[in-house]
Amino acid sequence: NRGYVKDSDQEDIEIAGPVVQFINEINVAYIRHIGDYKRVNKTWIKLVKLGLIYDILNKDTKLLGIYYDDPDITQENHLRFDACFEI
Repeated sequence: NRGYVKDSDQEDIEIAGPVVQFINEINVAYIRHIGDYKRVNKTWIKLVKLGLIYDILNKDTKLLGIYYDDPDITQENHLRFDACFEI
């Protein structure tokens, strides 16, 4: 299944269905977002800016997003998301 997210600052974004992958342990830098999942883009922007400032982000860096909560169960103000990149 594919879903779509609409954010007031962006056009429709196509999101693929969930993918489960097992990866080797890696160290990451991350910023946690708490709140509406439709607003995680601001968290990504902050993380990428920090990565560029400290010169630890490049075109080969792996980006990871971790969603912890089901928005059908968890109240919006308690939804947790981590925007991460490999360091």
